[in-house]
Amino acid sequence: MARSRAFSIFLLKEGFDSTTALREENRLIESVPASNLPTGATLFVLDGPARPPWWKSYFGVERDLFQASKGALVFVPIADRVCVLAFGHVSHNLRDESYEYDFGIKVTLNCVDPQKLKNTDTLEPGSARRQRTQHAIATDLTYFDFDQDSSVLKSITGKVKDEYTDVVKHATGASSLRVSTPVASADLTDLCARMLDLYRNESYVESFPDIQKIAPVRDPDQIAALNHTLQQQIRAQADNVHLAVPDLIDYSHDSDSTYAMFTGAGPSDLHSDIAVGNYYEYLTGNGFAVASLTVERLKTHRLHLVNEYGEPRDSHTVFKSLLFDTSLPGSKAAFYLNEGNWYEVDRDYVDRLQTRLEPYWSELAFLEECAQHLEADYNEDIGKKPEFVCLDKTNVSRRGQTQIEPCDVYTVIDDLISASRIGPGSAF
Repeated sequence: MARSRAFSIFLLKEGFDSTTALREENRLIESVPASNLPTGATLFVLDGPARPPWWKSYFGVERDLFQASKGALVFVPIADRVCVLAFGHVSHNLRDESYEYDFGIKVTLNCVDPQKLKNTDTLEPGSARRQRTQHAIATDLTYFDFDQDSSVLKSITGKVKDEYTDVVKHATGASSLRVSTPVASADLTDLCARMLDLYRNESYVESFPDIQKIAPVRDPDQIAALNHTLQQQIRAQADNVHLAVPDLIDYSHDSDSTYAMFTGAGPSDLHSDIAVGNYYEYLTGNGFAVASLTVERLKTHRLHLVNEYGEPRDSHTVFKSLLFDTSLPGSKAAFYLNEGNWYEVDRDYVDRLQTRLEPYWSELAFLEECAQHLEADYNEDIGKKPEFVCLDKTNVSRRGQTQIEPCDVYTVIDDLISASRIGPGSAF
């Protein structure tokens, strides 16, 4: 029986290939001799320098110890598209805009057995909360505590259906497709072609009919308007703009210390944490005015996770690392920027929520318009009025339990307690 080997597959967007998909500042070596590449494939190799681990000098270890980063990208042409096979930590050398962000998730949803799922990674765009759920025994999606009305499924792992077991045993889908396969290197082109067919298939909707209540925004005009709003808010350094690593982080991983640094506007210090304030300081420290930032600049500036030598372990554009929520004039939908993509809450979902909650709402016409910059300040001012009590940030849960805030402010009208949760003009 052939040995299965694991690697990741990316699908490049139309018009991209090995000459246009890589970042200009990559350290990959092209045209390394290799005798078993698929026909027409191009190989790029990362051959990082060997360095001693940080703990060698820390403990004064008297022995030669070295470690190095190694990896490869193989560009495999298939019909009118190109797949990229990634080995090691090298995929950050691909330009963010060069590959299909939903390739892995769609292929996995199409080929995985819905009753044999093992892992899900989900994202709530509004709160930027990421959650990973695993089961020791393969099971269906209902056991994964996945709120399909408020979350985006970012990754899913499971055993594939019987018709695909000849080439793939398990699949994990996100932006890339992570597979374990026994196929020989000469057959990788055929494997990629089958995965491309699965990507173009919509049959997964039958097995997972309610998988996405929060959908990516695809309208170019809408995206342009949302980007313009983001640009205005980040120039003003608004409180609802945040910076975060656009991926789950394994904090239990026993490796070298990880730092953050920036590139694109000049030299950067190493930062022990990731915060948009550090990015603003980086810009101003290099003579770049935050007030002149554009979305195009955000897509060229980069956030790097590096070791103590400043060597990147992972890298993303600042744009992809931003968290931001907003609305558009004339639209009742909420929009969220997360991982470089704009998401819109399903309009039908919003309508259902409104229909369900409408009977519990009442107008409080005597609530004044909000003149404060922060919601907390507004709630505090309202709570100073004799007929209101401010409970914003108040915890009513038992000790040791998850914190519960009962409401922002409440009052009593004709023996009816009215607790405000949304803001000026509405209450329930």
